[in-house]
Amino acid sequence: MNDGECNALINCSEDPSSFKKYILYSVKDAQAKSLLGEKLESLGPDRLLHFLESLKKLVTDSIVDVNQDAENIYAAVQIIELLIGKIYSGPQIASILNHIHGVLLLFSDQNMFIQNCCCQVLEKYWKMNLPSKNTAAVNVIPYLLARALCPIGKTQDVIRLYEVKEMLELIDFQCLSSASLVSLLCKAASNEVFLKNKQGIEFLSYILTIDLDLMVMVNNAITFMIPDLKDAHLLKVGEIYYEGIELAKMRNYMSQYEKECIQGLIVCALHCHRVGSNKCSQKVAKVLSVLHKHKHKKEPHIEEMLYSLYKPLLWRALDAPNGDVRANATALFLGVFPLIPARYNKVQFQDTLEEQCSKIKELMMDDHEAVRVCATQGCAQILEDFWKILPAHHLTTLLTTLCCDMTHDMSSSEVVVAALQGVQLLLNNPLSHVALKKLLPALSNHIYHPAVSVRNVMVSLLLTLHQTSIFKFWDLVPAEDLLSIVENTKPGPVRQKIVSLLVHLYLPVDESLSVQIQITLDMLRKCPDVHRSFYLDAYPHVGLSSSLRLVVGLMLLIKECIEKGSVTLSEDSKLHINSDELEKVGQVLEVCAVLLNSARKDLKRNKQAASTLCSKIVPLIPRILQEFGSDSVCNEALSLIMTNLPNEGLVLLKKQCYKMCKDKTSGVPVQTSASLALIRIGGGTKIISHWSEVISTKLESILDCKIADPNALTTVDAPSKETTQVLQTISNVLESPEYTTLMECSALDNLYSVLFSTVDLLPQYHVLGQSQRLRADHFKILVDCLALTARFSIHIGGVEDLILIAKTITNVVDNTKSGNSNRSAILNNVYKVVVEGFQVLQYSPDFLSLLHHIATSLAASEISSHRLTLCKYLHRAAHFLGIHTRSENLREVFARVLQSAAQNASKKELKDVECLLLEVGVTVQRRELGKSKRRPWDGVAQDIVQVVTESLSDNEISSRSDLSPLLQIIVDCIERSDSFSFSFLPALQTAALTNPGVAQLLNLISP
Repeated sequence: MNDGECNALINCSEDPSSFKKYILYSVKDAQAKSLLGEKLESLGPDRLLHFLESLKKLVTDSIVDVNQDAENIYAAVQIIELLIGKIYSGPQIASILNHIHGVLLLFSDQNMFIQNCCCQVLEKYWKMNLPSKNTAAVNVIPYLLARALCPIGKTQDVIRLYEVKEMLELIDFQCLSSASLVSLLCKAASNEVFLKNKQGIEFLSYILTIDLDLMVMVNNAITFMIPDLKDAHLLKVGEIYYEGIELAKMRNYMSQYEKECIQGLIVCALHCHRVGSNKCSQKVAKVLSVLHKHKHKKEPHIEEMLYSLYKPLLWRALDAPNGDVRANATALFLGVFPLIPARYNKVQFQDTLEEQCSKIKELMMDDHEAVRVCATQGCAQILEDFWKILPAHHLTTLLTTLCCDMTHDMSSSEVVVAALQGVQLLLNNPLSHVALKKLLPALSNHIYHPAVSVRNVMVSLLLTLHQTSIFKFWDLVPAEDLLSIVENTKPGPVRQKIVSLLVHLYLPVDESLSVQIQITLDMLRKCPDVHRSFYLDAYPHVGLSSSLRLVVGLMLLIKECIEKGSVTLSEDSKLHINSDELEKVGQVLEVCAVLLNSARKDLKRNKQAASTLCSKIVPLIPRILQEFGSDSVCNEALSLIMTNLPNEGLVLLKKQCYKMCKDKTSGVPVQTSASLALIRIGGGTKIISHWSEVISTKLESILDCKIADPNALTTVDAPSKETTQVLQTISNVLESPEYTTLMECSALDNLYSVLFSTVDLLPQYHVLGQSQRLRADHFKILVDCLALTARFSIHIGGVEDLILIAKTITNVVDNTKSGNSNRSAILNNVYKVVVEGFQVLQYSPDFLSLLHHIATSLAASEISSHRLTLCKYLHRAAHFLGIHTRSENLREVFARVLQSAAQNASKKELKDVECLLLEVGVTVQRRELGKSKRRPWDGVAQDIVQVVTESLSDNEISSRSDLSPLLQIIVDCIERSDSFSFSFLPALQTAALTNPGVAQLLNLISP
């Protein structure tokens, strides 16, 4: 806007349409408003009044439909803001603002910005204390309240409300028209947004004391809000009531304020519930604690008020029959202690103080647990705060009661916790140290208290104790005892605090590396298992650099021990490398693993430390792995070390581990360890490809290997040795926890295809073996390959492949003579195949026939351990296949195993057979009873007894001197049955002719 446009606006004030056009244009930006202000300031009085009349007419015309003509009102408000306080503040301005005030609450949500601008002008007019300000004020309060209480209300709205709070003086709260405003004020009193700043607290204090009727309603609103408030907000509520005291005194409302507000809070704190989700009494006591704090600051009027309010209520509540009321009263009493008015002279003060000290001792011996807890907590706080003013004899009595009696409360661990926390609090007062030094040794056994909460507080007490100048924690509990507690304590605050106490003794970062290593070895010697817990919690206290320094030092020590045999650090600390010291090496490696695992996140952020670590320890790992990879503890620790290495270290380590896997001279244990390491660090695909290549090469050459020399049958060539090592390594990996990781490797399908080719190759080789002299090691390789194929097929090939593999092996068993040296190895692999695939096969229709086929072959074996293995396997199968027990196939399995066992086996094997048969019956009974009301056990027992009696009819069996296991099977079956058919009696009668034991059984069971 230029000068000409400003002049046009002022000159066209008689033309309403032109005036409206120019006035909207004049407030479009700050520069235009500033120029217009300068022009208005230069006008004479007459022209300015004429201009204001036009502005007033514009406003009066616009308020007819305030939302449609809101822009006109906005422009008028902007011009008035230029005028008031600077150019003109006369009655014409007041008249215009009265019109705007009248429509302040009528704006729609679309015009919220304009509505807020109108309110800001009215606030400015009020704060400048200009004439007729009262006529344009009343609607400002409800608008600001509504704005502050809306979901998007801001702290600034509360501040604006506080700055114009005197407007409330203009409102008649007795009038019905103010009901909506009263409702808003009560909502403000229960809204947390007013508790977030000082202005909100003072505003609530103001409305709490502005009117007696309003006082009651606002107090109720605040009281209802208390149970849901957090501790920080509760203290703010206390400040509201404290600020209200001065305001109430100014308005001469003090007696009503004390009765309605403060006394109401006291009654609530005494009689509300202590327990539950809200803990109302404790929260109200938190509010009152603000008044107690100001009382302790020696504010006489607060002391007098609290004394007059507490006296008729508190002492009666302290002797109430209800324990919770006594506990509430105890908390209040000890919070306000000493409850003595300022007007008392010295004699009255001492008499009252002694009386209240005696009451504290009485409350600490109360029979209600909550009362003792509150009294113990309060007593400790009083001893800390009022040590100087307490009478000497009462001081001694209270201190002794706290440290000796309450800390050994046998009926409540909560009381013990409160007492120990009280002692910890007392340590903050140096005046108590001399007296506590005599009493603290009696607390040492609390470190072994069965309650975790007590042990936790006891450790916190030791931490506080260690920070004082005249105490050290080992004066109460020796460091060795704390170390043993760390070893036997689960992860949690107790263990963490104990470690923070011990870390400067057992991992001193300021000492040299050799001293740290010596202390570490000494600790491992005294407490062999503590390192897993100690170093896990010690890392936050020592940091990255100190941890890495110790890790590198320990691993260099192990390497030096490997090369030299032993290293002596001191007369008591020597690390040997032999079979007896493997456990110690594993422990040292576990220390390194735990520290590296704890430092993992810091290593990612500190690239320089990670690079230094890799350059120092990665070259050491293969040598240590080669030497100690066969030990499970060392292997697990090394694996954890490797998985926590940075990426650059893993790349180098993969190369070195792969080299170890390909080394034919390293042996199966080392190859297994290196393979597991590769799998753990992401090199599984590479090692699987190596396995596939070795096995495939060997299988391709097996059928071409014909040996004419009989002496060569027992020899083993280098390729066979390498293949055997690979197969054994794979088998070891499959039995390790990395089995699942291996199954996720992409190269596994190729390895499975190579292994599965033995399904066709083994029968061909076996046929050739009947007419030619072939290598025994080749045949074993084929069987081992097939066993591994079965184990892999569970996850890759499926049921069909597994059945084909099992049938292939059992056919080979059937065609192998019992004297063949390979038979034992073949039979062992049969167990591996079937047991590994058992859970896959359990629902297959071919399972029973397959099981029968295997059992037929194995039951006739002369080797007792084979039959026992099959019995144990069938025992396991009973849990899954008991439902099929009555089928003919499985019944024949039992009959064959039992017959073979009875002929050849010992009493132990017969007992295993008995357990097997009974377990099958019980399993069937459990399953079938859930499906029908009939009792299937009778039929199962009948089958079992039939099998047993058929076996007894065999002359070789019946002539045995000890048939008690078999006879016990029959007795057990009959005793477990409700109804039983004795069709087996003729067979027993025949057996009884030659065996007195059977005859005795026949007499017992005859119906």
